[in-house]
Order: sequence, then structure tokens, then C-alpha cells
Amino acid sequence: MNEIGYIQKAHGLKGEVFFKPFDGELSYLSKNLEINLGDKSYTISGFRVVTGGAILKLAGVDDRNQSDLLKAKSVSLDANIFTELSGEDGLYLNQLMGFSVIMDGERKGEVSGFAETEAHDLLKVSTDMGEIELPYVDQFIIEIKDLEEEIHVKCPIELFDPAFFSGGAQK
Repeated sequence: MNEIGYIQKAHGLKGEVFFKPFDGELSYLSKNLEINLGDKSYTISGFRVVTGGAILKLAGVDDRNQSDLLKAKSVSLDANIFTELSGEDGLYLNQLMGFSVIMDGERKGEVSGFAETEAHDLLKVSTDMGEIELPYVDQFIIEIKDLEEEIHVKCPIELFDPAFFSGGAQK
């Protein structure tokens, strides 16, 4: 875990908090990003960058009383959040969370998490059949459409085949 800043104060009446980063950097912030405040995890359900930091809306923190309890808590992130995507200027892995995975014009699922191997990063993709791990390699990733929140891929169709996914594929 990397400590990146702290909660300076509660903001407003609906449970928002003012996040003050140590280095002023906020490009890694994204909706659905999991952060740690002390020993508890929270998911960012919304945010906006403001002078000196960001206003965060955290899932499960819905009023001023709850957000007041977070004042002065240190904020830390998993170190792999800071992995910049190769070929994508300023885009971080965590910013792909929730993106639709599209293959041959068809939505196959959505990015639900990440994993790491010695060879490359993996995108965890939630599909109708469960979760698969898609290697984040140039051969599979055709294009990332940031504004549309889509990742267009070209990979072996077996990866999305129910028989293959359940371990029933025959060679």
C-alpha cells in the first residue's frame, strides 16, 4: 500500500470528504477506485477535482456525521494502481474499471479488477459466465476508447466460450 494523502475535512451534508494529496497528483482518481482509510476500504462512487485536492463521494458514507469520522485519516492505495498503461498517455489501469470489453462488435463483459503476472498485467473481466482474466498485451488490446468507456479486444474466442471457461474445453 502507498500512502497518497489524507482526508482533510468533511464537505457538505451528503457524506462527501475533501481529499488532500501529498504531491498534488490526482490523475489516478476514478469512479469505482478502492481506497483505504486507516484499516477500512471504501469505493469512490464519485469525485471532482478542486483547488488543492478533490471532493470524494465514498460508497456507504451518506451523511455529514459519517464523513466527519473520516477527518485526518490517511488515504492509501494498492501500488499496482500506479501502473501506467503502455501506449496510453497518462492512463492508469484503475481508470479502466467498469469499461465494457468489446470483441467483434459484441459486448463480452466489463472490467472488474486487475491482477499481475511476471509477464504482464491482467484485466479481470466479469462476464455472464463468471470472471475471466484477459492478458493486457498489445496482441489482444486493439483500442481503448476512453470517452465511450470501452476496450476493444481481439483474442482467442475460446476465452469467452462457456465450455472453455468451465474447464470443459477439449484440445
